[in-house]
Amino acid sequence: MSGHEATLKALAAATRPGGVVMVGEPDWHKDPSPEYLEAAGMERRTFGSYWENVETGLAQGLGFLHAVASTLDEWDRYEGYKTLASERGQAAGLVTSESREADPLLLIPRRSAIG
Repeated sequence: MSGHEATLKALAAATRPGGVVMVGEPDWHKDPSPEYLEAAGMERRTFGSYWENVETGLAQGLGFLHAVASTLDEWDRYEGYKTLASERGQAAGLVTSESREADPLLLIPRRSAIG
């Protein structure tokens, strides 16, 4: 069971009849390269496609009301803020990790694969 499926299953069980479940989940815009998956320590099934995510909710008995997909600009902003937060955490001694220059994921195009 994927993390998305487990989340939806738990939310569906905790929601009253007629209630609404809202969830945010990344999706593959296209299948990621094997190099990206290896560098990220991920599998293709880590995320679904847009429609696979919708179908996962439907399989849990949830209805589909609305979906919002991020634009590339929004995804870039998200990635930028995530990087900035990590750098600030490292500078404050709250987070320890290798330098960004050593991050193999930065060498592999991912912008068009995930959102």
